[in-house]
Amino acid sequence: MRRGIWAIAVCLAVLVLISAPTACYLSRGAWEEAKILSRRQPISEIVSDPRTPTEVREKLKLVLAARQYAKDSLKLRTKDSFTTYSRLDHDTLVLVVSAAYRDTLKPYTWWFPIVGRVPYKGYFDFAAAKRDAKNLYDDGFDVYGWTDPVTFDNCWAIDSNRRNAPNGDGNGFKMGKGPGNHKLSNTLAVNNTKFGYTDNGADNTSNCTNCRGCGNGSGLNDSGSRALSGSVTNLSPCPSVTALEAARKADGSLPSF
Repeated sequence: MRRGIWAIAVCLAVLVLISAPTACYLSRGAWEEAKILSRRQPISEIVSDPRTPTEVREKLKLVLAARQYAKDSLKLRTKDSFTTYSRLDHDTLVLVVSAAYRDTLKPYTWWFPIVGRVPYKGYFDFAAAKRDAKNLYDDGFDVYGWTDPVTFDNCWAIDSNRRNAPNGDGNGFKMGKGPGNHKLSNTLAVNNTKFGYTDNGADNTSNCTNCRGCGNGSGLNDSGSRALSGSVTNLSPCPSVTALEAARKADGSLPSF
């Protein structure tokens, strides 16, 4: 009886691992790599084959010439490098998405089991890659999924979505989904396609001191939202995007408007 229970538990664990996104990605990667290896042919044979298209033949001859130069002139140990060729079904196997935060040269990271956090994510599904890339840049400041409070000080969200992702969200400051409780001070949300500030389903309200904005397509603060508490001011007249995107002052501070 106990053995049967253990067998069922092991099977369930295997099913969970197999169905997990990481396992699906790794299994797909292994499948694609196996196809590449199974299709390998010696480049010399392909070059000699009269059925090989001229354009392909010339490119492969260049590969062989470069390899020979590396061996004879550069004295590199070429071994079996660049001696085989695999014809692919299309020119791109994987799309890799990477991103950085707007206000710092810090990469956005993804977490995966075993490997931990990495600054990129690979996709075999090109539509999913483009969708997730758009989700990363169609809002001004997005703290989706953050579990710790984030502080925004003197941050401006301008023109989000109008130029970056015409079919995206286009919020200026997106405070969820997650615990919320973020802190904003001296922020500005101008000319964003959707809301200047929105909670996006955050569990708690974020606190605002001197938060301002105008010209946002759906309004300044998401109506009925837990986006902000505190000081939120709708500017009038509304400063132009050109004025806001002017050069910083000599001391590095943001331009006046």
